[in-house]
Amino acid sequence: GNKRFRQLIEMNRERYQTAKVRDYKTRVTLEIIELIRSCNGRFLSGELEEIHDENVLREKVSHALRSAKDPNRKRIRKPRKVTVRAHSDQENQMFNTMFEDQQVIFEQLKTMMKLVE
Repeated sequence: GNKRFRQLIEMNRERYQTAKVRDYKTRVTLEIIELIRSCNGRFLSGELEEIHDENVLREKVSHALRSAKDPNRKRIRKPRKVTVRAHSDQENQMFNTMFEDQQVIFEQLKTMMKLVE
């Protein structure tokens, strides 16, 4: 159901988003609703109850058409602002101590692995 709905939205997205007249957008929306119904499809609410209100159905389909993204549109990404801060002497000392401890542990593990082989 949802896959078919998404496919129909994608197939009609450009037609809806480039329409200049509101009546044409409404017609596209109603075509999608009728196409889904003709295939025995239903529209469900968040509580999984069938929606029968025509206004709610039109709004649901129209919202999907409005918010559908153009897959060919390049997205401009703003460069991330990275703040580099200097580490304190205490932080550097802690890092070096931990690094040295890890090297000792790694050497001990290598020795133990040789004994197991």
